[in-house]
Amino acid sequence: MNGLKDIEFSNDEFQCVVENDIAVITIKGNAFNSVSSIARNLDIIPLFDKVEDSSDVRGILVLNEKEAMSENAYIEFLKDIIGDEFNPDNPKDISRFVKNEIRAREITIMGNLLRKIISFQKIIISGISGDIVSPFFGISLATDFRFTTSDTNFILSHIKYRLHPSGALPFFLPSYLCQSEVTELLFRGTKLPAIELKKFGLINDFYDESEFMERVKAEAIQICKVSVNVVQSTKKLLYRFRNGLNEYLDLESEFMMR
Repeated sequence: MNGLKDIEFSNDEFQCVVENDIAVITIKGNAFNSVSSIARNLDIIPLFDKVEDSSDVRGILVLNEKEAMSENAYIEFLKDIIGDEFNPDNPKDISRFVKNEIRAREITIMGNLLRKIISFQKIIISGISGDIVSPFFGISLATDFRFTTSDTNFILSHIKYRLHPSGALPFFLPSYLCQSEVTELLFRGTKLPAIELKKFGLINDFYDESEFMERVKAEAIQICKVSVNVVQSTKKLLYRFRNGLNEYLDLESEFMMR
């Protein structure tokens, strides 16, 4: 696909359909490959603007295929950009990225995506199936509501692979947890199951996989009934830290490129 022609579209990595006045985006394949693709920066980022401009679409629901943001997807991506030096069973400090241009695109597009989510003037909801690792854990915290399947784990796998946390995870986590809890999570590389995520307030709720799709879409319909004017003004008040996020993302990019 060459650019966005309509809100509804489909390619090998994403699908977007409008259901009950909500743009439902499904992430397919390996989300790390998608987020480091030039083409995806040219269609997914402008999608937010198209939804904002549409009087017929009240918000966005982001879903994913179960393995799209998992540790297996992360390992596949790291193998590609690091090369033979990377051994997931015995990780060592990463001295170089053999595909540095892909790493640079990943950094840039993730930053663009985070800025777009935070500035988005309608509701955006994450409906997460299966495990997700550190970068997408951070991105999910930028959305307004988060629902998961009951078997979902948020995995802080950056420690295992000797990478610092990305996806603005250290920026968003302190909004939910105290400093000691954040430090514990970021330095120990914890796996957080759905029940713990809800206890910490990191997700709104979780559902059994058999009813997940029906329940999360029903939640999205109810949430997005809020007046668009109320959503816009409330989000401006809630996300007044946007300038701080821009500064943070500049710093994260600097570290990730070392």
